[in-house]
Amino acid sequence: MIDSPKTPNPKKDRQSDSAVAHKAKKNGGAAKRNRAGQYYYEITKRFLCRIWNGLKSRSAEQWIAIGTWVLACVTIGLLVEARNASEHRLRAYMGIGEVFIERFGTKDPDIRMTMHNFGLTPADNVIAFTHHYFMKDSASAVPEKARETTREHVFGLFDPGKQNPMEILPKKDIFSPQEQSLKEHTTTFFVDTIITYKDAFERCYKRFVSHHLNWDLVTNRDKMVMYITPGRSIESQITCK
Repeated sequence: MIDSPKTPNPKKDRQSDSAVAHKAKKNGGAAKRNRAGQYYYEITKRFLCRIWNGLKSRSAEQWIAIGTWVLACVTIGLLVEARNASEHRLRAYMGIGEVFIERFGTKDPDIRMTMHNFGLTPADNVIAFTHHYFMKDSASAVPEKARETTREHVFGLFDPGKQNPMEILPKKDIFSPQEQSLKEHTTTFFVDTIITYKDAFERCYKRFVSHHLNWDLVTNRDKMVMYITPGRSIESQITCK
């Protein structure tokens, strides 16, 4: 029995042709990707083989030289790290030992501070700037009047372990008008210090130290000597002039 020929279907034929073309395009894209991957693989293989052949062709003397160079680089790195650690341990550290007020209950008080080198080597070009001020607890910035009390203290060379007093002469009867607010903690008395110095390794630093008077911690008011509580202490390295 002879099969009758199929009736042409233009729509179905177009869909079939489109599927064949899409499949061919897809296979062609995959082939391109495979060829690109093979190309990069060959380049990488040749590059690695060239490196390996170069390494195999080196003599024992060349390998010894390479090992010596690597060892020297590692040794230099360790020496630099050890030197930095040693300098950090040995360098000068300038700071304030203590701050106290003499004759607090009189009209002629005196603020005294102790500059101290806490490090193991001398410090040079030591200069301290101090200023004192009252600041209300509700205030958000240091009052402008604090600049009027700035005083410069020049020390120059400062040996390790050395202590040197600094004297700040405030205005007469400075505490009497503020005594009640100090007791009520609505006002705080601050003494700020900025210290600049150069250590023995030719590095310069600036340290900011803040002290404040805490009325509750005063234990020797009868002797009219009030120690001021240490607060913030921030140090940063600066460019030497």
